[in-house]
Amino acid sequence: MNNVEERIDYDKKIELCKKLGADKFQKVVFKAEELKFKFIRKFIPRYIEHMDKLYDWIGKKELESSKKSLKRYKRIKEDTIQRLSRTTSEEKKARIKKRANRKLKRIKQRIIPAEVIKKNVQSNKILMRKEYYLSQNRNYHMDLDRPTEMLSYLEYNKRVHMNGLKRNAVFLPIFTGLSIAFPIVTPLAAYELASTFINFQCVNIQNCNIYRYKKREEKFKKVEERRTQTNVRDYGNVSTIVSEKLKEKEDELPTIDEIIESVRNNPEARAELRKMAQRTMIKRENIKKNSSHVKKLGGN
Repeated sequence: MNNVEERIDYDKKIELCKKLGADKFQKVVFKAEELKFKFIRKFIPRYIEHMDKLYDWIGKKELESSKKSLKRYKRIKEDTIQRLSRTTSEEKKARIKKRANRKLKRIKQRIIPAEVIKKNVQSNKILMRKEYYLSQNRNYHMDLDRPTEMLSYLEYNKRVHMNGLKRNAVFLPIFTGLSIAFPIVTPLAAYELASTFINFQCVNIQNCNIYRYKKREEKFKKVEERRTQTNVRDYGNVSTIVSEKLKEKEDELPTIDEIIESVRNNPEARAELRKMAQRTMIKRENIKKNSSHVKKLGGN
């Protein structure tokens, strides 16, 4: 399939998603997003602090789980070696190895290096702050400095709602059947029906935006490449200093005062930091005035 045929195919898929309500429901999602951040700012003044603690707790649990998996991995390997040493039958040895390899493969997927977990915690804290200050969920808004990240967010969100649909497929018939015999169950059936509709529409939105992204994927890659070159040129010094600070902190984030102190004796980095702050403020103001990037991706 050539590029023209691919674009026509994506256009057809986008039109189908629109007919199923993607554009209309996305307006509902954006409105809910707006209300969400208004609620957070008004009623949860320590939101960032609470979220930092949550990410720390998640990271701690992941570290514990990874350590347990590593111990189990080593124990199974040792047990397998012992069992193989006590067996002379080649056929039985092959069965033991096959069974052990299956278990080890499954457990190995749950073993995550500590530095990776800490980096993920740090990254989530950064992204959470970005969402908070821009009042935008990253699943629905494209960062034009890194547009290729958008696809992974869309696919992740789609998987979440697909799992929700699978759950609905199990519980909706059950609660619907029970509500006929026991009217008291009717609210649960109504909830599952509403949940099914929401999950379906969210999957439909993700599909629509995935098709829109893939239709322009090469363009987005070129945009990201140009933006990266520009950012390296404009903010290379301060970016290096901030990266070093992030490495020092592991799963924590440096404070504004620490970053300012670290560029105090570097005039170029200091100027770049000022320029970066000004650019961020302008970006926030533009977001308030203009529609979202994902909305701009709308249409064909």
